[in-house]
Formats: sequence, C-alpha cells, structure tokens
Amino acid sequence: MTQDRKLKATSIIPMYKMIHAFFSWCVEEEYIKEGPMEKVECPKLPKTVIHTFKPDQVYWMIHAFNQIRTLNLEVKQSYAC
Repeated sequence: MTQDRKLKATSIIPMYKMIHAFFSWCVEEEYIKEGPMEKVECPKLPKTVIHTFKPDQVYWMIHAFNQIRTLNLEVKQSYAC
C-alpha cells in the first residue's frame, strides 16, 4: 500500500513523542545503549496567522450588543407593569 497523502505535523508530533518516550524508556531500562530518536528532530508546527477584527468592526459589534441590551431592558420593563 502506497501513501499518496502526506501527514500533517499535528498528526506526526504525537507519534514522534510516543516513539521518543518508548526509546528513552528502553535506554533507561538498559535494553539499548542509545535511543535512535535522539538523532531525529521533532517536527515543527507551522505558524498560523490569526485574522483579527478591524477597529470599525469591533465598534459595530459593541454598538449592536448595546442595542440588544437596551431592547432587552425595555422588554423586561414592559412586562414588569
């Protein structure tokens, strides 16, 4: 079976850590002299850019929330009578 797709770093890193821990245990228990994973670097996760809101978008979200809150207070006051 051939592997047509590449695994992502998020899939490889947990496997790497598990295998590294196993070989470290083997060295600790003196089953082997040196762990083969010591020469293998852990894959790096790609840096992701988080897209944030623009100042005018934040303004309109706050404005919308304030309007909703005002409407809710008006509705509650009308039922209080």
